[in-house]
Amino acid sequence: MPTNSERNYLGDWLKQDLDKELMGYTREDVPIVHGENLKSGAVVGKITASGKYAHYDNSASDGTQTAAGILIGDADATAADVPGAILARGPAEIDGNKLIWDSGQSAGDITAGLADLAALQIINRPGSTVTGPV
Repeated sequence: MPTNSERNYLGDWLKQDLDKELMGYTREDVPIVHGENLKSGAVVGKITASGKYAHYDNSASDGTQTAAGILIGDADATAADVPGAILARGPAEIDGNKLIWDSGQSAGDITAGLADLAALQIINRPGSTVTGPV
């Protein structure tokens, strides 16, 4: 019997944000760099040289080693740069267990990424335990 998997929806990982009340303050439209195929809930970093966004990678040295936000909707940039939207700042509450981390990220890398997000007032919901890459 085939297994069906459902994609990650915004409501799966975003528990609360005040975007409507703050009229767009928490979100930003950003360019997703060519070569990425990201899903809603992917943690992203900003490439310093280009200003474009890619998957967060704590071991990188191009700017993506700092989590800069969470992708709101899917963005397939395998063929070319594409526009995307991110949760760029809080106040917001997320479920860290539902975020999408690059498969190369360790539990320590994820903890560092969550700390970067917390500095942006994007807070992992109390009681959530992050166990590793999704």
